Amino acid sequence: METAPFILAIDAGSVSLRCSLFTPDGTLVGTARHRLDHSTPAPDWHEQDAGQIWRALLDTLAELAVQHDLSRVVAVGLTNQRGTCLLWDRATGEPLGPAIFWSDRRTEALVTALRDSGHALLVQVSTGVMLHSFYSAPKLRWMIDNLPGAGGLLAVGQLAGGTLDSWLLWKLTGGRVHATDYSNAQRTLLFNLTAHTWDRELVRLFGVPPEILPTVARGARDWGMIDVPAFPQLRAPISGVAGDQTAALLGHGALALGAAKCSYGSSVVPLLFCGQQPLGSREGLTVIAYAADGSPGYGMGCTIAAGALTLEWCCSRLGAFASVEELIAQAALAPPEDGVVFVPAFAGLTIPERDPSARAAILGLHMATDRRSIARAALDSIAFQVADALALMHEVGGVAVTRLHVDGGLARSDLLMQTQADLLGIPLERSAQSELASLGIAYLAACGAGLALDEQFLERGRQTAHVFSPQIADTDRQRRLAVWRAGVARAGGWTR
Repeated sequence: METAPFILAIDAGSVSLRCSLFTPDGTLVGTARHRLDHSTPAPDWHEQDAGQIWRALLDTLAELAVQHDLSRVVAVGLTNQRGTCLLWDRATGEPLGPAIFWSDRRTEALVTALRDSGHALLVQVSTGVMLHSFYSAPKLRWMIDNLPGAGGLLAVGQLAGGTLDSWLLWKLTGGRVHATDYSNAQRTLLFNLTAHTWDRELVRLFGVPPEILPTVARGARDWGMIDVPAFPQLRAPISGVAGDQTAALLGHGALALGAAKCSYGSSVVPLLFCGQQPLGSREGLTVIAYAADGSPGYGMGCTIAAGALTLEWCCSRLGAFASVEELIAQAALAPPEDGVVFVPAFAGLTIPERDPSARAAILGLHMATDRRSIARAALDSIAFQVADALALMHEVGGVAVTRLHVDGGLARSDLLMQTQADLLGIPLERSAQSELASLGIAYLAACGAGLALDEQFLERGRQTAHVFSPQIADTDRQRRLAVWRAGVARAGGWTR
């Protein structure tokens, strides 16, 4: 195995950038990561320094190069969190300003105006994605209007823009490739779900000039050769590009009808594989996925903003816990069936109510309530939201979830995972390897490069799974869900 080829997986996530090396049998042989910062210069504004992201990529590659021969890399995969976007100068590759993070809501007024003008259904039917400020089109419009130099570069044809993957692809290929894949393009609100092209009507609606957008192609293909002067030994094709949740679905091997995965991190992202036909476009639930051979497939999914961010609020803002780890430990000590409900609608509700006027609420307090009960209610709120989201997908698409595969930092909580299995009434699998987006993009890159992979590539990469089985009766499950949903109803419409 000393001369076995490597597949390099680059994963630009919300809080860290990770580079991993896999062999063709699925073995992870090396990984390095650097933390990424983000700033909040104004309420509801969230930005990242694109230069820091690039430096983090170079630093992680340098760490890998100390222990491993990067000349053995034969295929490279690139995955990223999907909503972050930026503008840059085609001549220099330099960003015009910070990358605007997916959770940024500075464009809420524009999105609300479009929604109030009756454009939500057009956006959702055309793209499969709900009209929301999380996505890139309104952010790109804001940057064109507000970043110094954007108008001048646009006038002379030197302005480029796109999601984070398109800029990293530009940088990795020495400015030769300006492109993105279907799964990232869909999250811009500009990509036609069925035609697989930029939608001319949506481009006009959001006022984003089509000439600044990248070309679009399926995820498994030759995207161009790595050309980074700091690593002359790294000369391999980038052969896989996909959004992180699509890559994670592949990593889990959740590619049968009814198989689902859920990532538990700053946000929580349940995703259900649905096969070769798009489902849920009118409701904005459709997700472009990739099948086992790298060909396009479809799923249903959503982003639940109140994941680990809710727990961090309890620590940093409420000041009740020193860390998320302490909160989870205290939650395990809470009395069972305490009746406290925490609805984390800090920025409204997205699934299933889609009520931007809702606000967070803690309900059912009594004199015996203490911080342990609030910790448990906050942790349980994550599982309740996932249960609601998957119930909505079943109602819309008629596809029932048969098994849930999980990943992400919060998935390490046995308490949260058991609660999730109880509320869903189905088995839940947590792989020993938690970085499934990296595994999935390595697999997609191997498909794009035409490499011969071991049949057990994904299974070996995931390692042994821990299975959580439901432990409560259906009557108890329905009662707990009813109490939660009563709390959600009370939190709705607050700002109206």
